[in-house]
Amino acid sequence: MMRTTKAAGVSDIEAKIAKLKDRKAQLEKKSGERMVRLVRDSGLLDFEMPEEALLAALREIAGRFRAGTDEPGRDVDRAAHANGSQAGARAPAGTAEGEGRGRT
Repeated sequence: MMRTTKAAGVSDIEAKIAKLKDRKAQLEKKSGERMVRLVRDSGLLDFEMPEEALLAALREIAGRFRAGTDEPGRDVDRAAHANGSQAGARAPAGTAEGEGRGRT
């Protein structure tokens, strides 16, 4: 039985890493294309809206899926949200608006 050399082993690992990176890039591209299709089909492309507002809405949707429910979170004032106002909504975690305000 022939032993593989250390160099051959490293080369094999590097080749596998390159293949995995390529596969990851393909999956990310496919996922991105899917998201663009969904955004287009939902009608969101028909609206001019600040990126921050869209990102906040998408984070809210993601949170609902993480929680296993499709009901809006309780941290959003539904009447204000329906009117397009951000009043009553918490700023997304990790944003300047969501950090340090109202805390003493």
